[in-house]
Amino acid sequence: RTEWLKKSTQEAYTNFIKKVVSATAHQEDIVHPYGGILLHQSGYLDVKSFLKATRNYLEAQQAYVEADFIYDHLRLGEHVRYQNIAARQVIFCEGPQAKQNPFFSTLPFRLVKGELLEVALHQPLETIYNRQIFVLPKGANEAIVGATYDWKDTSVRPTEKAKKVLETRLKSNFNLSYIVRDQQAGIRPAT
Repeated sequence: RTEWLKKSTQEAYTNFIKKVVSATAHQEDIVHPYGGILLHQSGYLDVKSFLKATRNYLEAQQAYVEADFIYDHLRLGEHVRYQNIAARQVIFCEGPQAKQNPFFSTLPFRLVKGELLEVALHQPLETIYNRQIFVLPKGANEAIVGATYDWKDTSVRPTEKAKKVLETRLKSNFNLSYIVRDQQAGIRPAT
């Protein structure tokens, strides 16, 4: 807490640290005996909504093609060329499939499994919390809780082990009454 109080007065941090709070702040939701920090300029991206809106926008611009990408057909030079498309640049958004991309084969990333819980809360929640895990409010009295990191199991099946880890951390760090509604697993590239 002392370290963050000091940083909160430094110019490099003033745009990001809204307030350093005591242990009693938000105690109805979170257990934080040393306090914490509230941040400016932070949040999350609802990836599903973003991808849907992006696709709708690109389709309206007649700039959307759905097809398998064949790396060998990409030509790099002053302009990027791929089949009948010319562009200034190409952006790969492949998630775990990036492991198969020859342009990134030398990057030191690995695939890691992550699991989330969707929970129904007995009280409304308006703040995104991050303490060993995150708790992200989603609609009225609902939240996403996550995430785990499993470097060995890269299946997309949810596990009881991950559920127990998330629930243990939720119970030890938060004062939230909840019911687990769903559990999801996915794979992400990480370093």
